[in-house]
Amino acid sequence: MLPGVVQVEWALNLGRQLLKLDGGFAGMEVLKFQQLVRPGDEIQLHLRFDAERGKLYFAYRNDTATCSSGRILLGPAHA
Repeated sequence: MLPGVVQVEWALNLGRQLLKLDGGFAGMEVLKFQQLVRPGDEIQLHLRFDAERGKLYFAYRNDTATCSSGRILLGPAHA
């Protein structure tokens, strides 16, 4: 199974890389782990950044449902 902490870490790292985010980790909101992700499962990660609120929205989805979702709060950029 893919642990929730790994899902959050992947979302944060890929958000920083793909969306060019550089804010420091400031917390998490509304984490929901609705379905287990098992070896061999095909999932997609959906990312959206709200710059006004400093929130990275993420959702892992398979063909039929959302597996997990949440918001990662980003603070000021690292110096």
